[in-house]
Amino acid sequence: MRIGSDQNFLQIEGLDQAAPFSLVQIEAQTACPGWMSSVFNQQLEVNDPESVGRWVSDFRCGTTRRLEITFSGAGWLRARRYTGGQIVVHYRFSHLTVGAAVEGELVLSPPSAEEVCSALEALFAEPEPAGGDNRAPADPEHP
Repeated sequence: MRIGSDQNFLQIEGLDQAAPFSLVQIEAQTACPGWMSSVFNQQLEVNDPESVGRWVSDFRCGTTRRLEITFSGAGWLRARRYTGGQIVVHYRFSHLTVGAAVEGELVLSPPSAEEVCSALEALFAEPEPAGGDNRAPADPEHP
């Protein structure tokens, strides 16, 4: 998943075998004329990956207007949905032993915001069970 522009972006890729991903790789960059900051981390561990999928789904469908995903000892990603459909994504990634961090913010318009919600859901939501509908069959004695 990559969001933003060529100058200012955040990219998150899952490293596990399948979703929901508990290990991710991130790359982020913020830049303007005369200034640039970037970070690349090959392996971040997602805190509470089982719950993150539910939180992302709730955020996508509008049940909640805020989302926070934390990474063990290395930062966080926060998203907030505003009334007009815009989403602001704010992130911070750090390396504690080096004492360095990169923080950035991306403002997404409604069409881009929906694409980001879909991509986050693909990374962190539980996949649908194989075979589709897993409800118990109807009781023929009691239709």
